[in-house]
Amino acid sequence: MKNNTSITVILFFVLMFLSTQILWAQSGDVEIDGLIIDQTKSKMGHDFASNFSLFWETAATEYNIVIDEQSDFRAGSWVSIEINGNLVFKALLKPNVEQIESLAKEAVADSSKYLARQNEAIRNLEQDKDMMGNGIQ
Repeated sequence: MKNNTSITVILFFVLMFLSTQILWAQSGDVEIDGLIIDQTKSKMGHDFASNFSLFWETAATEYNIVIDEQSDFRAGSWVSIEINGNLVFKALLKPNVEQIESLAKEAVADSSKYLARQNEAIRNLEQDKDMMGNGIQ
């Protein structure tokens, strides 16, 4: 009898767990913001992404940053940075430690400027709202 009770309790918890997972999955897509996603392929690309992450200082989490790399066998690699799908930075990356660090700092500066312009544009749109009339006059 004690064995049947144990099996019943275990089945109850398994069913509760599964029903919770199904309800959670149906509640909508889960979106995670504030990520820096490294999609580089080479060591120097990873070094660039690591330096970018080290120099990046922000607490904002409304966006995701993707660092990508495209190989160019003649010149090195092209690294690019996208913020929420918008290309913000693209440069040729060569295998030089000092240049990688310098380029990462430049990428951080360009990305910060882009986000500042975005925030300013949003603030301007919010301030310019016309609350009177129907918008035709």
